[in-house]
Amino acid sequence: MKGRSKRLTQLLTRRMIVVQLITLTACFVLVLIPMIVLPAMSGTRNVHPPAPSVMAAIGESVHFGIDRILLLQPTPSLSDMAAEHPDFWFIAGTADGQEISFGQVPSEPDRIRPALDHLVSLEILMDNNGGTANLVVRSLDYPGGPVKLAFSGGPTLGLSKLIPSISLAVMLAIFFFLALASIIAIPRFINREMRGLDAAAKAAGTINIGQRGIRIPEQGLPAEVLTLVHAVNEALERLDDAHALRERFLADAAHELRTPLAVLTARIETAQPFEGQDHLLSDVVRLSALTTQLLDMQRLDLSEQRLEAVDLVAIGTEVVADLAPLAAAAGYQLELEAPSAPVLILGESVSVERAITNLARNAISHAENRGSIRVKVSANGAVTVSDDGPGIPETDRARIFEPFYRVRPSRSGAGLGLTLVEAIVKKHRGAISVGASATGGAEFAIRFQAWPGKPEISAS
Repeated sequence: MKGRSKRLTQLLTRRMIVVQLITLTACFVLVLIPMIVLPAMSGTRNVHPPAPSVMAAIGESVHFGIDRILLLQPTPSLSDMAAEHPDFWFIAGTADGQEISFGQVPSEPDRIRPALDHLVSLEILMDNNGGTANLVVRSLDYPGGPVKLAFSGGPTLGLSKLIPSISLAVMLAIFFFLALASIIAIPRFINREMRGLDAAAKAAGTINIGQRGIRIPEQGLPAEVLTLVHAVNEALERLDDAHALRERFLADAAHELRTPLAVLTARIETAQPFEGQDHLLSDVVRLSALTTQLLDMQRLDLSEQRLEAVDLVAIGTEVVADLAPLAAAAGYQLELEAPSAPVLILGESVSVERAITNLARNAISHAENRGSIRVKVSANGAVTVSDDGPGIPETDRARIFEPFYRVRPSRSGAGLGLTLVEAIVKKHRGAISVGASATGGAEFAIRFQAWPGKPEISAS
């Protein structure tokens, strides 16, 4: 589930990046280029604003003399400008008709001479001997009064010349910057919005039939996913309720069967001898054992166990002592191998004792009444029960814990002993395995959790 969540996030990230890049491309092609870039290029293609140095050089060279006479005294900067730009010229005039000029003035400005007094600022494109030139009109304020200027051919600002050549580069740079920002920002945005998916996937991976009450956390999930997760949690709650109802029904049914079976057993045992009495009594005993194991399983599912420190050595000793007469009567030698010091595990004593007892009884029933049955308690919290019987074929070991599964037909046993053992081990969050003993018989190994020395916890 966690891997699927990660792949989903990566897929959404890639798709959003592609959509963002397509949107940016369409925006530049369909909007920015027609509306901004092309008009700017066409509007500035033939316009070259004068450089500020032109007005400064003219203003230093033109001044009023005695009796407010307009004079021209070219400065070095004006002379240098004229040398660099041979087409440079200007006309300066006052409101009372005075006029001076500099450079080769063409005839075209004569058309606007009458209007100079009425112009404050002007830039036009005019014919110049088969070509074009910019004509600029400006006004200078002197202590002697305002002076109108008309000039052309001087140095111009380089920006307008560069715009047509660099506009594409600028556009591509902006596009690259926005695309890079999208590639960086979108994954961060998606990871932030979907950060709760990993926790939800982890919780979903723990859902199983043996561990109920699990819900997928809804905190931190995007709104698009939250609705689905909420619906899944509601479905899990309904399943838990239905499962609990079925468990209670089975437990009640098994409990109700115990009394009539006990009565039936007593009546058969006290009845006058009749043909098949022993077989009938054996079948009733087997049915009673099955009912007891069903009841034990349902109680195990419904109960809230308090896990505490349990001594495996003490439990193993008690189990061997209780089953020794039964094992001896069946022809076995029941042995216990355990450390002298206690081996503490995290568990519930009644359930742990039941699990070890069921394994030992299983060996007594199926080891063909020969050899030894060994119960070994290890210091690492493991219990091993092995025998010298025919063992369990490898093809059957994967199914040995299924309810009512039998390796060999047998009239004894109810078929739920190993199933109950596995359920108890799972309740204790341990592990159980089946293999072959050193003599070729069956060997069951249970690994419990070591006692951590912490307060009691509840196992559901």
